[in-house]
Amino acid sequence: MKRLTTLYIFLILSAIGAKAQYTWYEQNSTTTDPIDAIYVAGPGNAYGIAGTENGKVLRSTDGQTWVQTATIPEVNSLTESDWIKGIYMEDLPSQNAMLVTRSGRVYVSTDAGSSWTYNYQTFAGLANDMTNGDDRIAFTAGDWVFWTDDFGVAWDSAAVPMIEAIGISYADDQSGFISGINELAFTTDGGANWTLLSGFNPTSTLYSIHALSNNSFVAVGEDGYCCKYVSGTWTYPDLVGTTENMFDIHFGNGTHGVVVGDNNYVFQTDDGGATWTQDSPSSSNTTAFYRVHCQNNEFAWIGGSEGQLYGSPFVPVDIDIIDLIGPDTLCKGESYNYQIKYIVTDGIAVNPAFQVLLNSGNITGGGYAEHTGTFASPDTFILDLTHTINLASEGSYNYIVNAVPNTAETGTLLDWYGLTENEVVYMDTPDPHSVSGPHVFCPGDLITIEATGGDSYNWLASVDDPFLASNIVFPIVDTKYAVVIEQEYCTIVDTVYAFIGDDCDVEPPIIDTVLAPAEHYAFTPNGDNTNDYFVLDFLVDYPVNNVAIFNRWGDLIQEFNNYDNETIVWDGTYNGVRVGAGTYYFTVEYNAGESYAGWVQVVE
Repeated sequence: MKRLTTLYIFLILSAIGAKAQYTWYEQNSTTTDPIDAIYVAGPGNAYGIAGTENGKVLRSTDGQTWVQTATIPEVNSLTESDWIKGIYMEDLPSQNAMLVTRSGRVYVSTDAGSSWTYNYQTFAGLANDMTNGDDRIAFTAGDWVFWTDDFGVAWDSAAVPMIEAIGISYADDQSGFISGINELAFTTDGGANWTLLSGFNPTSTLYSIHALSNNSFVAVGEDGYCCKYVSGTWTYPDLVGTTENMFDIHFGNGTHGVVVGDNNYVFQTDDGGATWTQDSPSSSNTTAFYRVHCQNNEFAWIGGSEGQLYGSPFVPVDIDIIDLIGPDTLCKGESYNYQIKYIVTDGIAVNPAFQVLLNSGNITGGGYAEHTGTFASPDTFILDLTHTINLASEGSYNYIVNAVPNTAETGTLLDWYGLTENEVVYMDTPDPHSVSGPHVFCPGDLITIEATGGDSYNWLASVDDPFLASNIVFPIVDTKYAVVIEQEYCTIVDTVYAFIGDDCDVEPPIIDTVLAPAEHYAFTPNGDNTNDYFVLDFLVDYPVNNVAIFNRWGDLIQEFNNYDNETIVWDGTYNGVRVGAGTYYFTVEYNAGESYAGWVQVVE
């Protein structure tokens, strides 16, 4: 019988140092689509909405964990009708929210982004940005600006004297600024009239602008361009070290703000935009950041071109493992299941990863296994692992478990878990065993096949009693008799072959191949679209059937009615999780009473 033991762990944590202002950590956005709109409603780290270029709406109720709640539909007659370009949310306790798509379609929500209703459509041009000033919500589209003071009940609009209105920002419901292609404009009457600003020398498209007051703003754009305007005076702050395009700028208050752009660049300021310091997330692997939203001088969010979403401030994660459950005796070359039970006692763990070792230099599973998802207290979480043991020699080994934030940060050790020297695992090798039987026979012969060296047996062929060590069989064609030999700790599969002799006087009968299908199957369910499924070819003529899959301990793990090798087929999983490499057994009932049993090898 297999023995399991609970292994108790002791913990060492390492902390990651904090930065002075915005301190970034990666959140699980649940998407790989470019994120081009973000808004988190105050007060505090509360409800948030993010939007993607493919119309996905991501929603958070704590500013840290995100789930997709809706998809904005693509309207066939409209270009980029599902590309979300701007989002606004009212502060709590209100749950009103609004978004605009690239095609100028506006949607509203009354439940903080869970569901959306179409509200308004403009055909003035492609929409670029959305802002608010007091109760006024406005967005740019083409060379126009559109606004509402009653959350979409009524809309007004006005033309802007520029080639294209891109970025927009209001200081209040009357004062606002727009950036465009080498142009900047302002309004003092809520947007009804716009005047171009002069006295500066823009050299590129200005993608984004943020109003600091009714007479000051900071704008950014192509090639690292940045300008600041205060009551008629222009300055040109230096985004040190970059000539990359800067796509968005946002301030949390009058002094603290963030700029994001191409090539992972993130800059922040604490003096109203006079000076900027590069502060890109250290673990970012995105190619660009498109949007930033600063709630105040501490809380902020940035969205990336591959669905990356970072939040501030960084909250250190504390993971405490409760149990490591696994076998206490292993057999070389076999795979075994483990369970790591843990809790997150502080912060939120996004895709934490674990590694199981036998002694520090002997890895049972290779690299780190990532537990995909977002995990936080007070729940207990379980990560199921399967490892194949390939140690060099018999002996006693100590379990060691390492934990890291995710598989991309294996150099950042969060936790180390070791066992006392009295709590060890023993690696064994198979005891002597054999299978025997005559290799040559003539049709009509009775032959004996026998296995030795096991505690139990399971013949994977048509025999009288598959669980006896010895069986008398009556083969009529070349036959392979495979047997599973179970020892105390090791499982062996061995085979005896029986062939029709050349000197037999009787011709073998012609047998329908369905009565003697191959008894050994193998497939590689690794998702490469090659041999990913367990295919039983002989069932093509028997659509009414039943197929059952068992592990080597005889536990039923899957059962199928009307197995068709396509839509009804085993993909190598159990309860949605891929099984470990090894030998599994199956039975087939077909043709109104016919049955067949065999074994299948799952190969990594």
